[in-house]
Amino acid sequence: MSDVLTRFFALEALNVIPEVYVALAGIWLWILIVNFFSIAGQQIPPWAKLIWVLVVTLLPILGVFLYCLFCLLRADYSYLHQLGLFMPNRNKG
Repeated sequence: MSDVLTRFFALEALNVIPEVYVALAGIWLWILIVNFFSIAGQQIPPWAKLIWVLVVTLLPILGVFLYCLFCLLRADYSYLHQLGLFMPNRNKG
């Protein structure tokens, strides 16, 4: 079993499949493009848009994750109320 794991994680010519890396790079590029268009469409000041573009660009995985959290926190969930997925809060009042 350890031999299989060693061969799996070794960067040998037999383990490097260019098509997989090209596909992963294409998926990552698509994620970045979608994030940039999403940032451009946000109703935030231009300086905040610039900061988000820098965060997403300079911190590749963490930046995209943080931007997704930012979008989720700012999202409008009123359509979920219309579907009956959230019960109205009766404590407010």
